[in-house]
Amino acid sequence: MKTNMYARKKWFLVLGIVAIAIGFIILIFDAGKAESNIRYGGDAYTGIQNASAQVANNLVALSWIVKLCFSSTFIITGLILIAISSTIVVETNQTVSQPITATQTIASDYSVSSEQQATSFSKEGEIEKYKELLSNEAITQEEYDKAVENL
Repeated sequence: MKTNMYARKKWFLVLGIVAIAIGFIILIFDAGKAESNIRYGGDAYTGIQNASAQVANNLVALSWIVKLCFSSTFIITGLILIAISSTIVVETNQTVSQPITATQTIASDYSVSSEQQATSFSKEGEIEKYKELLSNEAITQEEYDKAVENL
């Protein structure tokens, strides 16, 4: 899990840097040049040239808008990825030492192993069985006392 978090952190960092670089590359590209209106002697040529100049100017304006949107999107995404990579917490195996209280010491002194618990539960279970036999009058009090004593 720890190596997975390191890998994720590295990938976010690398992708963030690449996204920012792509954003600046898009920003550097030339969007094109605007065309000026020119008058010719004939009306048809002037109208056609002015219409195509207007289309070229509109396309340049549109390409500037698209270029700005894509570059800013890549730059912002890159910054977000870098921020995410810096906030990913990687678990460490370091333990924090805490003072031991008196109750923890007493509890550790009187702790019972799992074998002792298993034997005590089996003895208690056997005693319960003998009590049930005694209550059902299947065995006498003397037989019960002997059986519990032998456990």
